[in-house]
Amino acid sequence: MSGEADWLVSPSKARIARAQAQDWQFVDAFLSKKYNGRRPPTFERNEEILEALLVLATLCDHADEQRNAVEKLGRSALQALTREPSGDEVYKIINHRLSADGTASLQMLAQAIVVLDLPLGGQPVDLAAAAISLQHQQFEASQLADRLARQVEMQQIDTTRLQAILRDLSDDTVHTDDDLPGKTIEWAKHAKHLKAKIGEYEERYTAIRPQSSATNVVDLAKHSDALLRQQQVHKEVCTELDTFQGLPSNISDARKAVEAARDELRKLTRERDQLFENLPLYFGTCVSSGVAAGASVVLILPLLPVPHQSEIDQLGTREPQKNASDDGPIPRDLRDHSSTAQSAAQKNQAAVTPNFNTTALYSAPIKPMLLRDHSPPSIAPSKSNTGAAILRFLSAFSHNPEVNNFGSENKSQVIRCQHHTGQPIIL
Repeated sequence: MSGEADWLVSPSKARIARAQAQDWQFVDAFLSKKYNGRRPPTFERNEEILEALLVLATLCDHADEQRNAVEKLGRSALQALTREPSGDEVYKIINHRLSADGTASLQMLAQAIVVLDLPLGGQPVDLAAAAISLQHQQFEASQLADRLARQVEMQQIDTTRLQAILRDLSDDTVHTDDDLPGKTIEWAKHAKHLKAKIGEYEERYTAIRPQSSATNVVDLAKHSDALLRQQQVHKEVCTELDTFQGLPSNISDARKAVEAARDELRKLTRERDQLFENLPLYFGTCVSSGVAAGASVVLILPLLPVPHQSEIDQLGTREPQKNASDDGPIPRDLRDHSSTAQSAAQKNQAAVTPNFNTTALYSAPIKPMLLRDHSPPSIAPSKSNTGAAILRFLSAFSHNPEVNNFGSENKSQVIRCQHHTGQPIIL
């Protein structure tokens, strides 16, 4: 402690201590270099050892400097002995002698040799072959690149398509067309129709197919008649089916159309029945007045089946049947008019007793043809009056089941009530 206090107080001792510290730093650096960065072994640090280590470090530094100088001189001597003439001088001479084009060509030739990895002492033919081979490789590489590009494009298209399919398959919802139920109903109808047609066509094919080569005229005539009958049936079926052509394909709409047509039919039927109910009043009054004047009466009616004698015999006592489509009984005012007409006819018959001769004529396009000539006892004045008989006659025909088809053909039926005077009255 006294020593440290001394050098802290004395400047000279402080300088000596600083010089020793610098010497120890130099010695530590020398030892670190010799031990290649490893930590040197521990030793006692005093002035004697410091001086010895300083001398050793100084000698080692001088020895290293001498060795480096010797090595440098050896390398210089070795280089001087092994040096060969360089090609730089020849290159400079060639560049000086060649033109600009020649220099560019020489540069290109040198670059080609380097790129093609050819030996420096090779022949020009080898350089040409290497250039051609390089062009061939370049062409193959370009073709391969094009094929790879096309394959990549096709792979992208397939990938997009497969992704779309995968999305559709992974989607749980089922997409159907809006008109699928209508199409299903229409296809079912067509299927049923075609099934019926298949059976019909099979029967027709079986009928027209020759059974053997020895078919005679009788069998051929039978087959012909059967074919004609089938054609007639087919025509009737087609005619019936044509009436349903205008109906819509939907069942509910078709039912509505059928109901509308049925309503129209009921309306027309009621109008027809009303007309037939009013017709006997008019004919009863006119016939009564005509019979009283002593004339024959001609009634022109639509075409109806010609009645037999038994049917005409029943007209005097037959009451008019009520149609299923009638809405109710005959109105009261019409019954009053009918009673008035019958009373007038009875008064006229009390004065005149006509002799009727009834003839039913069929009016054809060429000339009339006499079908039946008979005198129905039901129209005789002895049983009932003339107006009532005609009323019952018309009422019976108006309620005939076949009266609905009276306007389908261009024909007419004439009922002639012949009086003994022979003078007709056409109503």
